[in-house]
Amino acid sequence: MGRKLLKSENKKLPLKANGEALKRSHPSVPPLQTKITDLFPVRRSTRKCKSDLKNAEEAFMIQYILTNKEDGIQMIYTEGKGRGIVTTKPFKKGDFLCEYAGELISRKEALQREVSYGKDPNIGNYMYFFSYKGSDFCVDATKETDRLGRLVNHSRKNYNSISRLIPINGNPHLVLIAYRDIGIGEELLYDYGDHSKKSIEAHPWLEL
Repeated sequence: MGRKLLKSENKKLPLKANGEALKRSHPSVPPLQTKITDLFPVRRSTRKCKSDLKNAEEAFMIQYILTNKEDGIQMIYTEGKGRGIVTTKPFKKGDFLCEYAGELISRKEALQREVSYGKDPNIGNYMYFFSYKGSDFCVDATKETDRLGRLVNHSRKNYNSISRLIPINGNPHLVLIAYRDIGIGEELLYDYGDHSKKSIEAHPWLEL
């Protein structure tokens, strides 16, 4: 009888009064909830969505670029290849390694410089061609500087880093990031991307 009486009262009373009536009749019965969050507190996730993580990652990389950060790597001389870059600390997959720093120029100007550089056997090839927003560019790192990205050697089969474009104020910057976890003392290697038959015939090491 008690339950039926309460049920009939529920139909007649508004929601708020409903709860008050129940509480007066049965003090042990909690008042009716007006919204689900009164009963279950909102759980706020501390996990970040992929876009937030990507934005945070790019913000760190921009800061590294603007400050010329090159921590955890150093130049060495390697047998058969000359200068190279090795790690002095471990890196996780996706970590920033260094910038491929140089002069940003158009593809047209870069091709003209290549002809000029080709006349001097003492000048190596430190030109990185790429496309950005529908235009072709080149980072010319031929000029000797203390920046280390220009000295990272090539490997088509055993690379442990990859290049990535990071725009800053509308200008593209080339950086190298870890393709996989990299231990201390490993040489940094990335694929230069030139797989043409003509280039491989002239530079067989491009196929390694």
